[in-house]
Amino acid sequence: MRFRFVLFFLWIATVTMSIATLQVRFVGDLSYVPFEILESDGQAKGYFVDFWRLAGKKAGFSVTYELCQWKDALAGFEQGDFDVVGGIFYSEQRSKRYLFSKPFLEIPTSVFYRPHIDSIVSLRDLQKYRVGVVEQDYSQEYLERNAGKANLVLYPTTEALVLAAIEGEISVFLCDEPVALYWLKAYSKAQDFKISPPFYKNFVYAVVRPDQKELLDLLNRGIDLITEEEQSNLESTWFGVPKTHTIPWALILVLSLIAFGVLISVFIWNSVLRRRIEAAIRTIKEQNERLSRQNLALTENEQQFEGVNQQLLATTEDLEKTLLQVEGLNYTMFELIELSKLLSEAAQGKDQTFFEKLLNTTLTVIPSADYGSVSLFEGEDWRFVYAIGHDLANLKTLRLKKSQFTLEGKISVVEDIISDNRPKMNATELEKLAQFTKPIAHSIVIGLFIGESLVGGISIDISAYSDKRFTQRDTEVAQALSNLASGFLAMQRYTIAQGKFQKDLLMGMIKILEIYDPHTKGHSENVASLSARFAEELGISSDLIQRIYWAGLVHDIGKILVSRELLGKMGPLTSSEYQIIQNHPVWGAEVLQSSDELSDIVLYIRHHHERWDGNGYPNRLERESIPFVSRIISLADSYDAMISDRPYRKKKTVECALKDILNNAGKQFDPSLAKAFCAMIEGKSAKRSVI
Repeated sequence: MRFRFVLFFLWIATVTMSIATLQVRFVGDLSYVPFEILESDGQAKGYFVDFWRLAGKKAGFSVTYELCQWKDALAGFEQGDFDVVGGIFYSEQRSKRYLFSKPFLEIPTSVFYRPHIDSIVSLRDLQKYRVGVVEQDYSQEYLERNAGKANLVLYPTTEALVLAAIEGEISVFLCDEPVALYWLKAYSKAQDFKISPPFYKNFVYAVVRPDQKELLDLLNRGIDLITEEEQSNLESTWFGVPKTHTIPWALILVLSLIAFGVLISVFIWNSVLRRRIEAAIRTIKEQNERLSRQNLALTENEQQFEGVNQQLLATTEDLEKTLLQVEGLNYTMFELIELSKLLSEAAQGKDQTFFEKLLNTTLTVIPSADYGSVSLFEGEDWRFVYAIGHDLANLKTLRLKKSQFTLEGKISVVEDIISDNRPKMNATELEKLAQFTKPIAHSIVIGLFIGESLVGGISIDISAYSDKRFTQRDTEVAQALSNLASGFLAMQRYTIAQGKFQKDLLMGMIKILEIYDPHTKGHSENVASLSARFAEELGISSDLIQRIYWAGLVHDIGKILVSRELLGKMGPLTSSEYQIIQNHPVWGAEVLQSSDELSDIVLYIRHHHERWDGNGYPNRLERESIPFVSRIISLADSYDAMISDRPYRKKKTVECALKDILNNAGKQFDPSLAKAFCAMIEGKSAKRSVI
């Protein structure tokens, strides 16, 4: 009996201990050094590993950590082999599949490139090169979404990516800055690459599957329990310089020569300065001797002499202050010149990059400022587009009106801007604005104008915990920066108007074609709309969708060069007539190829009658050698033609048209795209990618 009691007691104790300590299986990237490192004995270590072990110790769960290639890590996690991905960036696409923890670290991501390349500062610069990224890393998703023309080369690990760049397989790659620098320094090649300013900075999160909400709460509790001192200790432990394989003698020699040059320059400057000081001392001595003689001769004017002496000292102090102001203005002018270089380039794309640079530059050249924000007005609505120091994500959720924006004239200095907004906002709006911004004592508010129209504003803020104040110079610099921003907005609106003019011109050409061939009236707009709708269904970027729409709009423009009699012929075509018809994609491409803005569209138009089996025209391309956009337009063109009346036949029903498309999948059409297109027409499809 006693023996049974002891066994029962041990069983109860074992179950209790297993319940008390939850074991969580983490997975990560084996080459994401120094955040995740795979030792030769198979053990994991690194910043993420130590961070989660510390969080588990505090929150009451134990951690096992396995590392593998990033693609395999995500696949294993999604299949249930692991509970948590220990470090990952947030994206909208990932948020649909995973639950994200609280952020616990911020990492910058930059472009690394060879010295023979002039500079890379924007996504547009990447379109000339083959750009390396880690497969299924956030950088791949970022470039596919924002740089549709970039030629991406995928690698399984960061080490493989860096080695490919070192060996000359690629000249440009996008990578998280600490990890890339680690591997470049590990192979003694850091000096062989330039680094761009960060393209973006992302917070690091852990993720769990959607059915693991309780586990997510446990991870967040662990994050909250780690103190700032403990996190600082982890960072100092892991964010050091890695050991290099060889001593970089060339770098040491260059640095030594630079240091020697600096020493020589300092020596020469000291000699010049010493001579100037000695000359100044002699001059001062001479002045003192002269003043002494005057003092002896004019003792009755001693009080007047003292006043003159004080005035000389005050003038010297004023000159020193003026010199400092001149140096500050020189630096400010340099920053303004650098910012103005972005104007023409930024006007061709989104405004986010320009406003980030604008606000960062403003806070640099106005050192008394601590925070700032940029706002734009859309009609009567006021929205925040960028902020430093304040909570931008929540500020973007505010629904404010242009009339609530604080501005008197074109620029104004405001004390306690939150209180100043009190008469213009209701209690809820004021509470949220105060909650989403840091405490502010003083602000410079500058309007952004196009002509006389107020289109936005910039607010430069001093913290409520600072005793600094804005100067007249700060106000003048802020006004200069706002002029740059207003110029940017004006250029951007001109670019948009120019794009509308080009679209109107193309629409005019389509109307000419419809007058020339009445049987195709509305066909071009139908193909354009169908192609754009299908591209959106496939998850293609918005910029490329716009190009697809334009290509669909002008896909048959070459038919203007085919005779009206041939286009409207009621009976079957002869062999020679069919050859003439087959020339219209080539003629359409030649009509449009003179425009640089339509260079990509020329390629899509030329090949929209190619077939998947290689029996199309004009170049008999087959399978993936046919441009992807041409395959989309081919489906939309064929479908609209089948359901429309033609001189030589009556239109088909939608059901018959879809059946014909499926019957020709793998012959005339890309089989994957054909199935997706038919599913979209039938209203059965969900967002998918077949690229």
